[in-house]
Amino acid sequence: MRFTDKAILRESRGKLILLVFNNKGTKAMEVNESFAFLWDHFQGKDFSLPDIANTLIKEYELDSETAMSEALGILSLWREKDLLIE
Repeated sequence: MRFTDKAILRESRGKLILLVFNNKGTKAMEVNESFAFLWDHFQGKDFSLPDIANTLIKEYELDSETAMSEALGILSLWREKDLLIE
């Protein structure tokens, strides 16, 4: 899977905003620094659930069980927001 190419991450007035473009218009959503880190890390690359978990382990020093649980939640949210090409 990979991130859609129909979204961009921008900073505006000290907030991180993800702009998602589709045939219905543009949606803007505020995201946190963890989201921005993962977005930047995986942008333009193919990745998998284990890739997300391993990145969380390295960046945030999580244990593997916690990282996998977090990665599942993150992936679910990305799917819900139509941010992935699978």
